[in-house]
Amino acid sequence: MFLSQSFPFLLLRNPILGLFHHLTCCIDVLSSF
Repeated sequence: MFLSQSFPFLLLRNPILGLFHHLTCCIDVLSSF
């Protein structure tokens, strides 16, 4: 919940960090299958 709300803020501060966070979420979802 907190990460979802702060995601836009992180993306504005550091696009690379935001991209890494997005990739981590995608990997998390894929690994759940």
